[in-house]
Amino acid sequence: MREEHLADGTPRQCLDCEIAFPFTAEEALFYEERGFRPPVRCSQCRASRRAERNADLIRAFGHRDTALVSGGHGTYGGAVSSPRSAVSFSRGGTGRGPNPRVLHSAKCAACGKETRIPFEPRGDRPVYCRECFKARHNL
Repeated sequence: MREEHLADGTPRQCLDCEIAFPFTAEEALFYEERGFRPPVRCSQCRASRRAERNADLIRAFGHRDTALVSGGHGTYGGAVSSPRSAVSFSRGGTGRGPNPRVLHSAKCAACGKETRIPFEPRGDRPVYCRECFKARHNL
C-alpha cells in the first residue's frame, strides 16, 4: 500500500520535538521498498531514542565513542566522518576498482583489541574483532 503523501518530498513533523524534518521522495521509496514504516521522528530524536534503548549495552561494553549519542551525526544512519578512517581496496580483481573500501579503527567490545572494520562505529552498538565475532556467532 503506497502512501502518496510520503513520496512528494514534503517535510514531516517530529513526534517528539515537533520540528519539521526533511523526508525526500528517495527516502520514501527506500522505506517503501523495504517495507519499513516512514519515520515519525527526526534523525536527532531517533538517535536519542536508540541511545536510550541501547544504554545498557553501551555501559556494559564501555564504549567511549558516543558521537551519535551526543548529536554529532552526519549522513543517513548516523555516519560520522572520522580522522581514524583509512582507505583500502576491496578483495578480488586488481585492487584498482571504482569502489575502494574504507576501513575504520575500533576497539573490540569483548577483548579490547584494536581492530579494523568496514563501517563507521556509531558508539551505541558493540563492535567485535574477527575472532570475538566468530566466537559469539559460533562460526
